[in-house]
Amino acid sequence: MMAHGEDRVAHIGFYECYDGAVKTVSALDMRRRFGQLLDEAAAGERIVIERAGIPLAALVPLGDLADSDPARAAERQLAAVAEIRRLVAEAPPAPAGWDAARFVRSDRDRDGRPGARGPRAANAPGRARPATAPHPGGAPRPR
Repeated sequence: MMAHGEDRVAHIGFYECYDGAVKTVSALDMRRRFGQLLDEAAAGERIVIERAGIPLAALVPLGDLADSDPARAAERQLAAVAEIRRLVAEAPPAPAGWDAARFVRSDRDRDGRPGARGPRAANAPGRARPATAPHPGGAPRPR
C-alpha cells in the first residue's frame, strides 16, 4: 500500500501531459461551480479535479478526447506507415555501398543540428567540416 505522499507523486506525470498550465479544483469546488467550469473547459481550459489533494478526474475540451481515441491514433499511425512505404517505393535505389547512418550524421554535422557531435559541431573550432555524403540519387548534396 502506498503512503499518501507516494500516491501524489504517482500522479505528477498526468499534469505534464498537457501543454501549459493545468487548473486544479477540489471536488467540492467542482460541485459548486460546475456551470462555470464547464464553460471554461468548453473554451479550451483543462481542469483536474482533486479530492484531498489527490487528482481523481479531469474535465477537458471535447477535442482532447478525439486526440486520445485509440482507434483514431491507430488510423493515423497506419496512414503514416502507408505514406512512408509509398515514399520508399518511389525513391530511387541507393548506390552500392551507400550508408544511411553516415549520411544522416554528416548532414546533421553540416547543418549543426541536434544529434550532431556537440552543439554546432560543424562550426566548432578545430573541427574540419565533414565531406557531404552522396545523395541516394547519386548527386552530392549542395552546401
